[in-house]
Amino acid sequence: MQLWDDLFAPCERTDLRLLLTPFDTFRTWLKWDRHPYNAARGGPLDRPSRMLLDSGARAAIKARLGFAAERWGGSGALFARDLWNEIHPGHAEDTADVFPEFIADLSQHVREVEQRVHGRSHLQTVSLFGPEIGWRPHLELKAPLLRHPDLDVATLHIYEHGTIDDPRNTVDPALAMGRITPGLTWRSAPPPGRGCPRPCPAPR
Repeated sequence: MQLWDDLFAPCERTDLRLLLTPFDTFRTWLKWDRHPYNAARGGPLDRPSRMLLDSGARAAIKARLGFAAERWGGSGALFARDLWNEIHPGHAEDTADVFPEFIADLSQHVREVEQRVHGRSHLQTVSLFGPEIGWRPHLELKAPLLRHPDLDVATLHIYEHGTIDDPRNTVDPALAMGRITPGLTWRSAPPPGRGCPRPCPAPR
């Protein structure tokens, strides 16, 4: 907690803005043996593949988000919240069915806390590891991230071996982005019957 206090203070002084996320989901996989949600350490989960499905984990996640909303939600350095960094089917037993409900629950909880404590709320997003869209075409990954009615911003993390991941020049990554991005945007998401891009939200 002191680390975050120490981060917010200089950002406020220098007018830097933060996109705050409460979890490094990649490190959750790598360091699961040390994770506080691991049942072996007194947490609610026997394995991380239940992270988005387990009610005990959900309560812990919302408590963490709520604490952050109360403590730093009033700071001018906070630009937006990535409610869940790189949401992944592997945290829901290889399904994306829970994504819409999971996002709605977290989003509404954080907005309620911020409105109650600070009288306003911040922009919200949930990020996705972009390559998963191509790797798992049988799963509905786009709509929950690009068209969710509770989210204000769409965030995709784009990677490609040899260009973006380990660039040797500035041209190849730009060309890769130009080739990859159209397939990840709302234009290739489900048709209007499943929802359409919202107008920009009113300032909160």
